[in-house]
Amino acid sequence: MARLRRAPRACRRAKACFVAYGDRVWVKDTKANGESVAGTIKSKLPAHWGREWFNDRGEEGGWVMCNFNVPENQKGELCAVSNPFIGSQAYTDIWTSDFA
Repeated sequence: MARLRRAPRACRRAKACFVAYGDRVWVKDTKANGESVAGTIKSKLPAHWGREWFNDRGEEGGWVMCNFNVPENQKGELCAVSNPFIGSQAYTDIWTSDFA
């Protein structure tokens, strides 16, 4: 699994994982502060698609999974977003695939 590029220290409270086969994204909040976190996957140009999933269960809620349907065999980015409406995030490149 690829590692996320680090966000600034103040933003490091969201974690996200992506599994290409099945298009699943897991999102985890690592800090109990009453704010939600989000996991997003989005295309790189020239394609135009994106999906976002919020985890509002807090630190005690653990990992939350969403099963997206995204175009196969394309480059994209996985983002772990600490402040969903502000944009503090860590990200890594992904490849959507229909292979296990």
